[in-house]
Amino acid sequence: MAFIANRNKTLIYVLVSKRLSGAHVVLYAVFPWLVVAGLASLAARLTNLNFWPVFAITIVAMLINGWVATLEDDLTGGFINPDGTATPRYAVVVMWVLRGIGMLIATFCVVAIGLWLFDWAIGSN
Repeated sequence: MAFIANRNKTLIYVLVSKRLSGAHVVLYAVFPWLVVAGLASLAARLTNLNFWPVFAITIVAMLINGWVATLEDDLTGGFINPDGTATPRYAVVVMWVLRGIGMLIATFCVVAIGLWLFDWAIGSN
């Protein structure tokens, strides 16, 4: 197997050596689910939680991780866009949305700490 970039600069899997037999195709389709099930069962065992909610959380976490990795690769300086000349529109929009959310969270934290210090300074219970 090798990675080859196509014209849209997205990675695709290309089989270099030979065609896969039926068993290998099934294994490639089932293997990610086996990894998720293994991670979920390990997490459920360590935390004494039910398997199915942990399984769902694991799937969502892996999907979010894949999305974040793709976004990071598309941003300027990423694997797919090292020189910053082909940044997709969605990556720019998501970057600015995340910056805005970060500013809102930072503002909330500063206000909350200021209110807590003001309350502490005037000696209210």
